[in-house]
Amino acid sequence: SRAMNEPTNIDPRLARVAPTWEVELLISGVAIFAMLQLPGWLDDAMFALEPRLERDWRMIAVLAYFYSKSAAIVLACTFALHLLLRAQWIALMGVHSVFPRGIHIDDARMGPIQREIEAGQTGSTEEAIERADNRASVVFAIGVSVALIIAIVCIVFCTTLLVATLLTNLV
Repeated sequence: SRAMNEPTNIDPRLARVAPTWEVELLISGVAIFAMLQLPGWLDDAMFALEPRLERDWRMIAVLAYFYSKSAAIVLACTFALHLLLRAQWIALMGVHSVFPRGIHIDDARMGPIQREIEAGQTGSTEEAIERADNRASVVFAIGVSVALIIAIVCIVFCTTLLVATLLTNLV
């Protein structure tokens, strides 16, 4: 049995990839569940609240609803795509663990057209693993950034309308 303070041997394939993959997978898994629940919850809240609001307040609520639902859908799509890209990355890691020196095309049973296509593919499995890791991280970052931009626009726009409505009602 290994002691808690003993160093672990890190797989060299994992040492080359971004250290964020574990956190990204955890966030994506939890967030997909949450983001798929959020649009329905927003619908219920909006449909219950909207009839009770005056025209000015209704406009602010509808805009906040629209932006919030848009951000939730963007995040749900992002996290689903991220999980699919991470699945591809995991598959490449599995291929590399089975074929550490690469797949020998000469030994594979395939037709001449497929053999020509495969021969035209350049790069090692390690490079494909790194590209897949980078692609998944970029999708994760872009999706979260877009959702944050939507949220910031929502907050700024709705706050501006809120202040304008309050000032108008004071006059």
